[in-house]
Amino acid sequence: MNDTMLDSMIAPTDWCVFRRDRGGSRKGGGVAIMCKNNPHIVFKRVELPSRFNKLEIVVIDILTGNANGTRLIVAYYPPDLLSDICMCRLLLSAFMYIGNTNLTVCIVGDLNLPLMDWVNGSSPNNDIYIEFLSYFNHNSFVQLVNFPTRNNNLLDVILTDNPQQINNIHSLPPIGNSDHLTIVCNLIIDTDTVCNLAIEPPSVLAYDNYDFTNYKFERADWHNINIALSTIDWYYVFGVGISIEECWDSFCSILHNIFEFYIPKKHAHKQFKYGRSGAKKTTKRKTYSNKIRRAMSGKLKAWRTFKLDRSSTKKAKFNISSKKLKNEIFKFDIDKEKKVIESGSAREFFKYVKRKTTCREVIPPLSKENNEYAYSDLEKASILNNYFCSVFTKDNYVLPDFSVSKVENNNLCLNNIYFSDYIVAQKI
Repeated sequence: MNDTMLDSMIAPTDWCVFRRDRGGSRKGGGVAIMCKNNPHIVFKRVELPSRFNKLEIVVIDILTGNANGTRLIVAYYPPDLLSDICMCRLLLSAFMYIGNTNLTVCIVGDLNLPLMDWVNGSSPNNDIYIEFLSYFNHNSFVQLVNFPTRNNNLLDVILTDNPQQINNIHSLPPIGNSDHLTIVCNLIIDTDTVCNLAIEPPSVLAYDNYDFTNYKFERADWHNINIALSTIDWYYVFGVGISIEECWDSFCSILHNIFEFYIPKKHAHKQFKYGRSGAKKTTKRKTYSNKIRRAMSGKLKAWRTFKLDRSSTKKAKFNISSKKLKNEIFKFDIDKEKKVIESGSAREFFKYVKRKTTCREVIPPLSKENNEYAYSDLEKASILNNYFCSVFTKDNYVLPDFSVSKVENNNLCLNNIYFSDYIVAQKI
């Protein structure tokens, strides 16, 4: 699309067209949003600063009232920019600028991230993928498309911070000469939303499998959680369960489903070490024997039992299980050290010693003026402070003459200095 193609050539006259044409020498493309006029809905374009002119992005607010509506973002990230970290951060900076609103935010488009694992929230060891995933996770965005959109790759996405607002997502054949499937969904405006959770009692008793510690409760949407809980018929839920365990499992299942929608999850980051070549390598986890793993399971089971019944008997059983696990780990480490010694390998021995002595070394005893030694941290700090003060130069408040040498080339300048909201927010 370009300036020669009018809006009337793209959509009927009773439609609003918001477009961002592709500039430069690149062929074809551009992004656009086309909305059919409705007397009860206002479509308002969100203007972006000039620093985002290089991006293929268009943003509108779909308003149904003063505080009700959705901010819709359509964006395209070309595949040839998967190695351009600056353009990636520029796009994320635009998302941060656009996301500063009280409206719900929905991002749709082709981000060309075929290796992203949206289901498990993981990405390959690539700076572009890590930047995108980090932004979406930290801002509680959920990706809703769960089928390939081009060949076997999932390229076209729907990201939203309110998953209940979008439903009935399915695919249709490509439009025109496109090789991407058409994604169809229903966008439910806030004033039309009806909270109704279907309650189905779980078929498997797994109340110990629900982990409620993996949520960021400080960022929970408690208002919508209260609304969702108020729509549940608790008499029906607890009337289905035959035993207390089944009632408890039904309760945990309901909380889990609601928390998945309204509370962002904590994501464990992989730990990396750097080799001599500078390449990243994952750290190895400490592996234990099956005997220790059984002791870990016994301790966990004793702890769960103690949480339900905080009696002295259950506490004593937990302490015994904890002591047993500690002894097993101690024996495991002793056997490991014996094997290192008996191997006769000096390299393995010093490698093991170095791994055990990576902690910061303490300051040795320092000599005083009276030929005695200081052993406490306070005495050591005083001796070092007095020495540093003795070698300082006292300021006489006289400034020396300082002449600036003439620069041979007066046209010297710094290029490619770039700061964005996203980079600053990351560093903070």
